[in-house]
Amino acid sequence: MDGVRSAEEPSRARQRAARRALLPLGVLVALTYLASGLVGTSVIVESGWKAAGIVLFAAYAFWRGAPVAGAALLFGAGGDIALALRPPVFVAGMGLFGVGHALYIAGFLLRIRSNGAARKRGWIAALIVIGSVALGVWNAPDMGAFLAPGLAYQALLTAMVVCAFLAPVSVIAGMGALSFMISDSMIGLELYKHIGSPPGAIWITYVAGQAMLAYALSDRRYFAGLMK
Repeated sequence: MDGVRSAEEPSRARQRAARRALLPLGVLVALTYLASGLVGTSVIVESGWKAAGIVLFAAYAFWRGAPVAGAALLFGAGGDIALALRPPVFVAGMGLFGVGHALYIAGFLLRIRSNGAARKRGWIAALIVIGSVALGVWNAPDMGAFLAPGLAYQALLTAMVVCAFLAPVSVIAGMGALSFMISDSMIGLELYKHIGSPPGAIWITYVAGQAMLAYALSDRRYFAGLMK
């Protein structure tokens, strides 16, 4: 039996190493997408390239025993594909990202119900709501056909960020959700107000947000209750 156990140990060690490598590998793959504008690729290649890093985040979450976080990340990857199409399909992208946000919210609310809210972070949640409402009011006159879906998406995103800060989990989850919100806000400013952002800023803040959410929420104790 000792021989069997000793033979299994290297295999388990390799599995643990591979699991730990998925998250940094996902970050690396996602950041290479910044060079996509310099390389002539088909829409199929570009879409797959854009989603690849987030799919690796999802694999990390599933492997760590967090299926709801993994599913949320896969819907995010779907949203990335929708926005990489030519022309981008913004409403479909918002819908896919919205489902991901709803999954995140479900997990955060479950944790709040089980262990209570992190009330000391309430002031952060309040500032997020105030800022989101102000941004929505400012953008609304220029949103045109995106008014209803855009505001609905913003409300769902805001709820996700608020829940991330109020849930009794690592503050890394809240910072990841906020980074996601900053990325989407920059997209909104470009789309509605024609205000540009620094090169790569939208993608970097998005990838950072998803990476932090994947890291903070990939704990089987966190989402175990959702599977009961």
